[in-house]
Amino acid sequence: MQRLLESGESYSQISVERLAAEAGMSRTRFYMYFEDMAELLYSAYVRVIAEGKTIVAKWWEDDGAIARDRMRRILGELIRYRAKHIMVAKAVRACVATDAIARGSVDAVKWESVAELQASIEAGQRAGSIDAELNPVVIAGWLGWMLERAVDQLVEDSRPAHLRKVADSLTAIIWNTLYAPSP
Repeated sequence: MQRLLESGESYSQISVERLAAEAGMSRTRFYMYFEDMAELLYSAYVRVIAEGKTIVAKWWEDDGAIARDRMRRILGELIRYRAKHIMVAKAVRACVATDAIARGSVDAVKWESVAELQASIEAGQRAGSIDAELNPVVIAGWLGWMLERAVDQLVEDSRPAHLRKVADSLTAIIWNTLYAPSP
């Protein structure tokens, strides 16, 4: 599916027959694994999100205590990864626009990421590395949804110089939000 999406086909143009042929399997075999195309797309999206979390976990693993340059490297890796998989994210956006069940599933995955970010912020506050004045629920919501939505919008231009600017800006936003002392 990703190869077809990256070749310029839209999600709505890809049929089960075409996908099965591309994968070298029968239509019947496709249905042994997936109920429909939306389930396959959701599966691909969950895999992209999981790998993104693995990248970001390098930041979260030390109770939020991280040097700014290390955070920038991690966020740069995340930005490049999301740019590489932007077609899956775009297909998911198209799917959730018309499918309430898919929208609920995708939102649940996003809220799970926000909850993980909240836990990391709280751990950093307990450790003294993140500003204790911040409300972790609200900040995690802001940062989590910004990461999900804005990053996908900004990485559509996948030129390396642009991706570096996106990573630099994201690092500044997160660093100034979590680590800069309150006035």
